[in-house]
Amino acid sequence: MLVKHKQFFINLNPLIIDRWIPFTGEIPSNAVEGGYELNEKLFVGKKFHNGFHLIGKITSFEKVIYIPYQHRELKFSSNFDILVVD
Repeated sequence: MLVKHKQFFINLNPLIIDRWIPFTGEIPSNAVEGGYELNEKLFVGKKFHNGFHLIGKITSFEKVIYIPYQHRELKFSSNFDILVVD
């Protein structure tokens, strides 16, 4: 599924310890929130695609990641990471 690309920014506190973990299908309680879209909570994720680690948004309802790629959003349902804080 291709969706028109939207720009977003992530601003994390450098004093907080964060790490990437494989997404297993459930949103961890310590996942980093990335905002809302259409009243759906979004979380910060990353996906390795075509030789690059790309930051994207993980949806709380579908539990998929959308990454920006060539002025579009690509949707993936597996093999991605979610950002968590300890």
